[in-house]
Amino acid sequence: MRHPYDTATGTIALGLLLTAVLAALLPLVAG
Repeated sequence: MRHPYDTATGTIALGLLLTAVLAALLPLVAG
Protein backbone atom coordinates (compact mmCIF):
# COMPACT_ATOMS: atom_id res chain seq x y z
CA MET A 1 0.00 0.00 0.00
CA ARG A 2 1.44 3.34 -1.07
CA HIS A 3 1.73 6.25 1.30
CA PRO A 4 -0.46 9.32 0.62
CA TYR A 5 2.71 11.42 0.35
CA ASP A 6 3.96 9.29 -2.55
CA THR A 7 0.61 9.60 -4.29
CA ALA A 8 0.50 13.37 -3.79
CA THR A 9 4.06 13.75 -5.08
CA GLY A 10 3.27 11.64 -8.13
CA THR A 11 0.12 13.64 -8.84
CA ILE A 12 1.98 16.95 -8.57
CA ALA A 13 4.80 15.65 -10.78
CA LEU A 14 2.28 14.44 -13.36
CA GLY A 15 0.49 17.79 -13.28
CA LEU A 16 3.74 19.67 -13.83
CA LEU A 17 4.67 17.34 -16.68
CA LEU A 18 1.31 17.84 -18.39
CA THR A 19 1.60 21.61 -17.94
CA ALA A 20 5.08 21.58 -19.50
CA VAL A 21 3.86 19.51 -22.45
CA LEU A 22 0.88 21.79 -23.05
CA ALA A 23 3.10 24.88 -22.82
CA ALA A 24 5.43 23.34 -25.40
CA LEU A 25 2.67 22.25 -27.81
CA LEU A 26 0.45 25.33 -27.55
CA PRO A 27 2.63 27.57 -29.80
CA LEU A 28 2.81 24.77 -32.39
CA VAL A 29 -0.96 24.26 -32.41
CA ALA A 30 -1.74 27.99 -32.36
CA GLY A 31 1.07 28.66 -34.87
